[in-house]
Amino acid sequence: MGMLVDNSIVVLENVFRHREEGEPAREGAIWGTREVAMPIIASTLTTIVVFLPIFFVPGIAGVLFRDQALTVTLSLTVSLFIALTLVPLLASRLIVVRANTPSEKMGSKIYRLVGSWLKWLDNRYQNILNWCLDHRRLTIIGIGILFITSLLLVWPLRLVGTEFMPKIDQGRIEINLELPVGSRLEATEEVVKKVEKIVQSNTPELKYIRSRIGTGMGFGGQRVGSHTAQVALELVDLKERNRSQWEIMAMLRKELRNIPDVRINLGGGQAGRMIMGLAGSPISVEIYGYDFEKAKQLSEQVKQIVEDTPGAVDVQTDFEEAKPEFQIHIDRKRAASLGLNLSSIAYTIQSNIYGKVATQFRQRGEEYPILVRLQESDRKDIEDVKNIPIFISQNKRVPLGTLAEVKPAKGPVTINRKMQERLITVTADYEGRDLGGVTRDISGRLKNIVLPQDFSIVMAGEAKEQRESFMWLGLALLGAIILVYMVMASQFESLLHPFLIMFTFPLAIIGVIWILFFSHTTFNIIAFIGVIILLGIVVNNGILLVDYTNVLRARGLGLRQAIVQGGRTRLRPVLMTALTTILAMIPMALGIGEGAELRFPLARAVVGGLTVATFFTLVFIPVLYATLETRIARRKNVRSNE
Repeated sequence: MGMLVDNSIVVLENVFRHREEGEPAREGAIWGTREVAMPIIASTLTTIVVFLPIFFVPGIAGVLFRDQALTVTLSLTVSLFIALTLVPLLASRLIVVRANTPSEKMGSKIYRLVGSWLKWLDNRYQNILNWCLDHRRLTIIGIGILFITSLLLVWPLRLVGTEFMPKIDQGRIEINLELPVGSRLEATEEVVKKVEKIVQSNTPELKYIRSRIGTGMGFGGQRVGSHTAQVALELVDLKERNRSQWEIMAMLRKELRNIPDVRINLGGGQAGRMIMGLAGSPISVEIYGYDFEKAKQLSEQVKQIVEDTPGAVDVQTDFEEAKPEFQIHIDRKRAASLGLNLSSIAYTIQSNIYGKVATQFRQRGEEYPILVRLQESDRKDIEDVKNIPIFISQNKRVPLGTLAEVKPAKGPVTINRKMQERLITVTADYEGRDLGGVTRDISGRLKNIVLPQDFSIVMAGEAKEQRESFMWLGLALLGAIILVYMVMASQFESLLHPFLIMFTFPLAIIGVIWILFFSHTTFNIIAFIGVIILLGIVVNNGILLVDYTNVLRARGLGLRQAIVQGGRTRLRPVLMTALTTILAMIPMALGIGEGAELRFPLARAVVGGLTVATFFTLVFIPVLYATLETRIARRKNVRSNE
């Protein structure tokens, strides 16, 4: 909304200025539009071209913002067409320049009040600009120091955190419980009752609670069995509670940690993450290797490292302790001598223990399978297994114990594979710190682990997505910078003036960093897109300033006079176009309402960057322009004297 009216504002303001200078309506509209036509075309193109690289960004970032890029591109194209055609037409017919005569009407009073304020602002700006032009070196050094100080907040002080995607307060909390393997269903139910009681007594924001115990817990890769349970909480709407979902989760972690012999993991509801193409925990460390014992030892080391990292919570591993089982080792030679093979023996054991469907019982059109197997008293312990009859012929049979060795053992519950390698994953969530800081600490400590041969450890999860998305968005930003420079170079037919205007982008970065720092907002891919959009917006004011300064110099004005007059003339449209975008973004930047986490990082980046860039553009770009033009003139004088 803010950017769509910018072109019309510039045209309308320039037409109005020409009318104030006494030109007729038709000529004022024509010359006012012609004077700013090329600058606003260049400004619109710089905004549009920054979206072009986003079309080629792979992954979630590209999917999220490709439609936005298309929408903004088409909308700005139409707004440019309207600003160059319909707005001048209406301006020539409807604009009436008021005489500044005393009147008691409310409209006239407001008109005079605004006019006097603009006059005061113009005088103040002229004084500031003249002072900066008189102290060019001090101005450039001061802004340079501010830029370097801002960068220190990001690196190496790390006061502005990073993450892949902001967490979304959906008002849903999942508490996953896991007792020791083999725990009875009744024991799991008792623990669930304790958890429900703690939740109900400590969470006044609770809307309802739902518990599931035992099997049927496997959705999303969770473990299953009588020893597992899940307690799902639904909170009241965000506007009806004073605590966020994350504050409530932090409180529950402290209250639930005192329950003995239970592994408890809290999740914030996976619906939002699945919508964004994410699954699993934000922090994920993958351990690749074939040997189970070595992999188990490594997973314990990694788990300990993650647990000792400040900010990491709900640390767990997907390696489950082996379940008890009976392993049967057949004596192949003896079995062969009796005319038996392994498949027939295995089939007999399976039929006796698990059973086989002998026939179907039919009643009233329904069929019921009849399962035949040993009764429970004949398959309770190892001796019962050894006594399973193996038929040699119709009339002869031998117990299984004479053909095989039956011994108790433990076997893995699941074997996870990825890229054809065995895998154990250590996962965690983060709390109180940013994802980038937590994963950076974990990665640094993982480097100290001595890996056995044929083993590897890889940081996966959101850390990997963040690293890849930041890389691609960084390339998109670099491509946008090149495209913006090319557009301005074609507009000015110069390589120097576009280079000057590009300095508005580092000025905008100052505002982005400080607003993220003061609002405690992390730098994520949403904010990164805001920075890319900002690149196309902040150069617009520089284009207006430099273009009109060049026009005034072409009309015969001196360098200093052209800079000051150009800045004063363009002050009003620069402030108006900047304020429309800033004010349009403020409701989004406030982060009000559910799902605001997906909106306010972009808005805050644009608001902070554009606010600071607008102020510094009005003084810094003229100072740079004067400095470089003075040096060029000196070089020309030296060459002419030679």
